[in-house]
Amino acid sequence: MKYCERPFQHVYIMPNGDVKCCSWTTKIIGNLLENSLEEIWNGPAAEEIRESVRDGSFRFCRKVSCPRCENDILTEVDENSDAGKEMLSAPARPSEFNCAIDYICNHSCPSCRKKVFVPDEKYLCSMKRIIDRLEPWLQTARYISTDGQGDCFASPYVMEMLERLHPTNPDLRITIETNGILFDEAHWRRIQHLAKHHIRCVITANSFQRATYKYLAGGHDDLEKLLENLGFIRKLRKEGAINDFSVSMIIQDRNFRELPEFVERCVKEFHVDQVRLNPIYEWFQLTGDAYLEKDVLNPCHPYHEEYLDVLKDERLRNPKIFWWGGDNVHDRRLMPAEKYRCLYSFMTKWLALAKEKQDVFVEDCRRNGCKKILIYGFTNPGRMVYEELKDLHPAVCDKRSQEWNGIRTIRPEACDLRQYDLIVVTPLNDKEKLVNAFKEQTEACVLTVWEWVETLYSKIKCGCE
Repeated sequence: MKYCERPFQHVYIMPNGDVKCCSWTTKIIGNLLENSLEEIWNGPAAEEIRESVRDGSFRFCRKVSCPRCENDILTEVDENSDAGKEMLSAPARPSEFNCAIDYICNHSCPSCRKKVFVPDEKYLCSMKRIIDRLEPWLQTARYISTDGQGDCFASPYVMEMLERLHPTNPDLRITIETNGILFDEAHWRRIQHLAKHHIRCVITANSFQRATYKYLAGGHDDLEKLLENLGFIRKLRKEGAINDFSVSMIIQDRNFRELPEFVERCVKEFHVDQVRLNPIYEWFQLTGDAYLEKDVLNPCHPYHEEYLDVLKDERLRNPKIFWWGGDNVHDRRLMPAEKYRCLYSFMTKWLALAKEKQDVFVEDCRRNGCKKILIYGFTNPGRMVYEELKDLHPAVCDKRSQEWNGIRTIRPEACDLRQYDLIVVTPLNDKEKLVNAFKEQTEACVLTVWEWVETLYSKIKCGCE
């Protein structure tokens, strides 16, 4: 069976105190401001995630962001062996801690935020409480990582936590995530007592070209300082003060053309152990249209084909590259302009149908003998169709549990498509993919709301109705 050790060993702590078993899960298992870590770790929510590993569903995992799922490198275990049974049993306490506990950062990269984060007093009080509750656990940890939400060197609170950290486990492994601007000799002196442990440094650089770097750092023009500090970290790596040196790029529309040169420079000039190439993800303050404009892994993006050509460069075959998922293709999602064009066309035809003839959708269903109807996707168009068909009592299926005007949706896994005469697909993205998948499971008529409206509109325009 496929196995991931994260729910059985790992906790991910966020700035608001929320705790997950892994940063790539969707389920929160508790909050450190409300309960002790011991209560959270042994609580029902954590056990539910472990059960999703045991049953093989991984239903709480983000499969298009987790590097193990992206690269299909989950461990195989025999659940019936003694070793397998032990691996599938949770210990009394976690041994791995990802302390993504502070948003404070000296950059305002548009890939995650709109401006430099300035905490208020309530935020600072909460973070101090979180650190106080975490510190006793960190002293005996097997793995500690910080800070995936901000910059550990820019945060005086995370730096103070690291200064006070004197772990008792000689096998402790530490990962430090930073943009590198403050990883200089002065800051290193404050935490160099940790050098007796295995330290991995991950520097997110994103570009070595000034204009690109400045834009992707949110207007902060400190490339020279980054390059100087990368040289300092290379020196620490050579001396053995740190044990692993990685540089990361978040691949997006502004830097993807620089990939080959970026990798080459990381390897030849800075002697890194790994170049980590991450696709951009929809997270933190980057959402909606802004994300779509940056995601060149989306086949609908105007730069997608050019990106695929860049991937053919021989320099991107370097064995030091770790493809987090940057060489994969994301699901098709319409770009904003095309999406709004489709919505405008849809609404124009919808309003024309409403003006010309009432109950046109109900009549079309009755004319074609469609008595049992399923609407897939409770999008805005899905709700509009439901209102038109409510006299026929259609069922509604959506991958997210929703309730609207007293109507509760059915989850896809609980929906038997074979019982319906008509299935109306309403999501705009991947509509063809969904139609084809449903047609493989049922003999019912399967169509998108977009083509249904187009067909009815064409019939009325030509006087066929």
